[in-house]
Formats: sequence, structure tokens, C-alpha cells
Amino acid sequence: MDVLTIIAGNNTPAISMDANNQLISISGRSLPENAPAFFEKCFEWVSAYITTADTEKKTIIELKLEYFNTSSSKLIYELLKQLSALKNVYIKWYFAADDEDMEETGLEFMELINAPFELVEL
Repeated sequence: MDVLTIIAGNNTPAISMDANNQLISISGRSLPENAPAFFEKCFEWVSAYITTADTEKKTIIELKLEYFNTSSSKLIYELLKQLSALKNVYIKWYFAADDEDMEETGLEFMELINAPFELVEL
């Protein structure tokens, strides 16, 4: 399975989805004009990954977001929800020490997603 790499733009996050290393990373700012179109390739990759992932190995999901809009939040939640169906998944939510909003959002996601979830203060 190919690695999906999306380079960060002014209003779009950097995304790396690497099946070989079972590592998914989303970082930066997510304010795309058309969030569903921007995240479409991610959903396609996740659908394929779920059917081929080695469930004996842990899949790590790292979220290092500075800011994201409502439509991005909804789609990131959907991605995490789909990935939480994997047997062995672990989510790391990074937030800046002075960013209470991102910390609270991480706590909300932690309550909603049925998977091991760690908040990591930077």
C-alpha cells in the first residue's frame, strides 16, 4: 500500500499516512475551503488500510494541530472513528501548553472515540 503524503499549505495540514510503519500523522492548520474534497484521499486511504492493516501491530495516529475549523473537525472525527475500528490503534493528541481550546477539543475527542487516547502537552 502506498504512503499518502500531503504537503501543508497556508490553510491545509500536512498529512502522512504510512501503512508500512503503521503511522498516521496530521499536523498544522486545517482551514480548507472545501474540507470534504481536501480529506477525500485520506478517507480512501483509510478504507483500504483498514482492510489490509496488520492488526497484531499497533497503528499510531498523531494529531499535532494548531487550529482547525468546524468542517475539518467533523472530518477528522470521522477519520478517527473509522480507524478506531482497528483492533490495535493508539491516538496521540498533541497540544501547546498554552492552548486550552486544543486541549479541551482533545478531551472531547477522547470521550467520543473508542480507542486508547493520550493527550500530550508540548
